[in-house]
Amino acid sequence: MIRLFSKIDKLILEEKLSYAVLWALVFALPLLGAYYRTNGLPDANFNWAEVLRTWKEYLPFLILFIIHDWLIAPLIVHENKKLTYLSIAGCALLLFAIYVWNQRPDRQGPPPPEQMEMRDGRRAPAPPLVQGEVPNFSNIPPEKPNGFDEPREMLRDGEPPMLIQDKLSKIFVALLMMGVNLGIMLYFKQRRREDELKELERQKLQQELEYLKYQINPHFFMNTLNNIHALVDIDPDKAKSTIIELSKLMRYVLYDSSRPTILLSKEIDFLKQYIALMRLRYTDRVTVEVAMPEDVPGVEVPPLLFIPFIENAFKHGVSYEQESFVHVEMQLQDDYLHFHCENSMNPIEGRKGIKDPYSGIGLDNVKKRLQLIYGKDYFFMTLAHDNRYEVTLKIPVKNDTMLGNR
Repeated sequence: MIRLFSKIDKLILEEKLSYAVLWALVFALPLLGAYYRTNGLPDANFNWAEVLRTWKEYLPFLILFIIHDWLIAPLIVHENKKLTYLSIAGCALLLFAIYVWNQRPDRQGPPPPEQMEMRDGRRAPAPPLVQGEVPNFSNIPPEKPNGFDEPREMLRDGEPPMLIQDKLSKIFVALLMMGVNLGIMLYFKQRRREDELKELERQKLQQELEYLKYQINPHFFMNTLNNIHALVDIDPDKAKSTIIELSKLMRYVLYDSSRPTILLSKEIDFLKQYIALMRLRYTDRVTVEVAMPEDVPGVEVPPLLFIPFIENAFKHGVSYEQESFVHVEMQLQDDYLHFHCENSMNPIEGRKGIKDPYSGIGLDNVKKRLQLIYGKDYFFMTLAHDNRYEVTLKIPVKNDTMLGNR
């Protein structure tokens, strides 16, 4: 859960930081504009008054954005109160429109170069007329046709009135800003929901893997205790030795296998101890061959992944009536671990009509674990032919493919 909360906090920080960057760019534009207008005249003063007037016009938009982002938008994003959101957002937009409509225009366009004040207090000289150039009379208002003149409003302090189009455009920009803010919040909400679902799926996967792994323990101990029970009447000394070996195996199962992954070297030692324990029970008529790497790099595998195959090889493949064999081979090739287990098929099992001598909780458990951990990045095959049974398993052993390192 701590991992989930940290991920959500990171998304919230990313969302708020994106807003801060956007508003910083908006408020930086007047500075850049004033800078470029004075850049051509090295002796001209920077027009801070124009920048401050522009910032003053941006300030109501920023206030409306903060109110919408912190108070209004969460009503629909987090609480799903659509009607309440529409009502409050509409009221906020109406108040903003009333403010804009009654706002006294106080912004003037940037002065032309010939009117810009120089750093020594003088006016920038007007550019000289080129021969043949007509003087600029654009400051003289043109006469209206047919003797009509447009209605004039009362001027305040000699400033021109704000145009209706300008007012409507500001209201439209405010509406667009609220919509963009709502869209961004819904986008980050969807990302948070996806992260929550991924975290829940990961936790479910981890719990299912733990359940499957703990299923192995009673299954493993049941088979081992059956072996010890058989040895008590046949050879009590071997039964005592088996109990000692079993205690070593129990230590591994109870402590080391509780981790998501285990060093391959420890898993190999566990398998060798188990095979040695099984050899105490059977006579020389059972051939047991084991080929496992001696020098193992520091790679990890899921614990107790291979033991069900070896258990079933001894349980279903060994016969006291005829010669039997169990061959176990493991090798590392190109970041993949190849495991192969082959055993003779017990004819008694065949007379019982068992089609798959490996059927049961062990094999089903392994299949589920392989699918949950590796997805499709593994190879698993069982094959029964000529009174023998083979299991082939190929899994990646890179650390980043293991569940515990995801």
